[in-house]
Formats: sequence, structure tokens, C-alpha cells
Amino acid sequence: QLRDEIGRSWRIAQACFHDLEAGRAAGAEPSALTERFLHGLLRDAFGFTTLTASEPKVLGERIHPIRFFALGDRVPVVVAPAGIGLDKPLDELGDGHRRRSAFGLLQEYLNASDRTLWGLSSDGLTIRIGRDNASLTRPAWVEADLGRIFTESLYPDFAALWLLCHESRFGRAGDSPESCPLEAWREAGREAGTVARGKLRVGFEEALEILGQGFVSHPENKALREALHKG
Repeated sequence: QLRDEIGRSWRIAQACFHDLEAGRAAGAEPSALTERFLHGLLRDAFGFTTLTASEPKVLGERIHPIRFFALGDRVPVVVAPAGIGLDKPLDELGDGHRRRSAFGLLQEYLNASDRTLWGLSSDGLTIRIGRDNASLTRPAWVEADLGRIFTESLYPDFAALWLLCHESRFGRAGDSPESCPLEAWREAGREAGTVARGKLRVGFEEALEILGQGFVSHPENKALREALHKG
């Protein structure tokens, strides 16, 4: 049963986070700590059986120091030092000429590679699911606060994340990147949003009519009715 599988993954994930917090308290090296945590979390709790360590990738003469990939080279996983955040530029994530943040590195790689659409970045306390996205003004990612989920025992939030972040959502290694469930959900969301926007005018007009009728018919609004009657 899916419910039982999520419950089992929840217990595994809690144990992984406990180890992460113990390592932070003991002063363990932050990058190695996040790597160990993410490897266990993704492999044992989120079903990433294909997760493997990777050497830095070179695309367009730029170096991308990505530590893990899943489904062959379909899903990049960028690791930041534990607790550092995903938007802080770091030398170790740079290309030798400039620094990059963990999410900046992921986004740059997703945009540059024609074999990837979706990927992950995490510093242990936060995880983001990112998508190929050339726009700088309209970010394309979903973020989960792992620290809060585990410290406050937010099981429903974990279950929602599990359903979104399981390896199966990123498709299969031999298929095209566009065929994954995440991409299908995104397209469905875009179509539903377009339909909803198209109906906004009708809904707004109906709301004005309902409000206006309410104002006119309310027994205490005699002054309003007289003012309308006089033009």
C-alpha cells in the first residue's frame, strides 16, 4: 500500500535527519555531511535507486561541479554545505572564474543541458525541485523546509513531498525528459491556469452584480438608493 510505503520512508527520513543534526552538533565537515544525508534520504526514503556520485560536468567550456546524478544523467543533484542555504554564492560551486549558489548551479546546468529538465538542490535543511527555465524574473522551483518538517514532525508535509519528489516522478532513464510525470503535471497546470484566467472576467462581473444588488437592497442603505435615484 502506498500509505505504508510513505510511512516506512518517513521513519527512514527521520533517522537520516537525526544523523545530520548529530553531525552538525559535533562539528562535522558541512559539505560531506550534506552529501551523506542526501545520499541516504534520496536513496532509502525517496526511491532514488539509480543515484550515483559524479565528477564535475563540462558544458560549453564551463565546469559544473555536481556531486550526484540519478537516472543516468537525467536528474542532477547539487549539494551545498549543511545549513548554508541555497542562494549563497560559494567558491566550490563556481567554474573557476565566478562563484555560484547551489540553486544557481542547478539552474545553469538545467538550462545548458539538452538531456535534463528537472533536478534537485539541497543543503540538508532545505530542498528545491528545479526545472529548466531561462527566465530570471519568473523562478521555476518548489521548495520544502526539511528542517521544519522533521523537527516539528510534519508528516502530512512529508507525504506531499514524497509524492512530488520520488524518483518515479522524474521518469525513466531511457525515455525523453519531456515524458516524466513532473512535466505532465506542469503542462496540466499551465492549461488549467489558462482556462481559469479566461473565466476571470465572467466571475468578476458576477461578483460586481451580486455586491451591487446587496448594497441596493439592504434595508439600511436608504441614502444610497436615494442618491442613485437622483443620478
